[in-house]
Amino acid sequence: MKTKLIALLALGLSAAFAALAQGTAFTYHGWLNDGGAPANGDYDLLFSVYDAEADGLSVAGPLLVSPVTVANGLFSARVDFGAGVFTGPSRWVEIRVRPVGVGEYALLTPRQELTSSPYSIFAGSAGTVTDGTVTANQLNTGGVAPAPGQFLSYNGGNLFWSDPGIALGEVWSVNGAKAYYNGGNVGIGTANPLENLTIAGVTSFNTGLKVTGSSINGTGLAPALMEAPGRVS
Repeated sequence: MKTKLIALLALGLSAAFAALAQGTAFTYHGWLNDGGAPANGDYDLLFSVYDAEADGLSVAGPLLVSPVTVANGLFSARVDFGAGVFTGPSRWVEIRVRPVGVGEYALLTPRQELTSSPYSIFAGSAGTVTDGTVTANQLNTGGVAPAPGQFLSYNGGNLFWSDPGIALGEVWSVNGAKAYYNGGNVGIGTANPLENLTIAGVTSFNTGLKVTGSSINGTGLAPALMEAPGRVS
């Protein structure tokens, strides 16, 4: 009876995998037939993981799950190989089975490929990064929150919040409706400005800097502190 049962197990076993919400365990669902009818009772299941469908190297196991109760042919087993098993490469599960404590284990063939659900264990950890642990400091932004319209950019060494214009190779930054530049001196007509704003190549008074406006009383310039050369305050 045992030999007949084991032979039918190899033909009648089917599985679906569902990863648990947390941890490294997953649930193996299947069914067992005994003499063409659904099996009932308790069984020992040995689970092993390999890196190939046939032969190959053992990655984890054998792991005993017992007793596994079968009712009307249906069962589920919670399997936990621990961390470091589902890391990306393809994996196959090999199962050996017997009635609880009775006789030798029978090998069920072929091995079954572990597909997407157990791999959610790896996807959920995202390569050991825990949810909520990435901070602004870890992104090398200095903890500074982005201004409206900015996005995260990379300058070859660090990540930082950037304005759209800078990302396109422009030099202006934007603060609301205001544009500004604080990266160094600005030159017009020269590639080597020595002042904050240098206008070179002016040939006459009217060709250097011109300020226009809608009022004859306004100059368009608002000086903060201006001193004549050589004057001491």
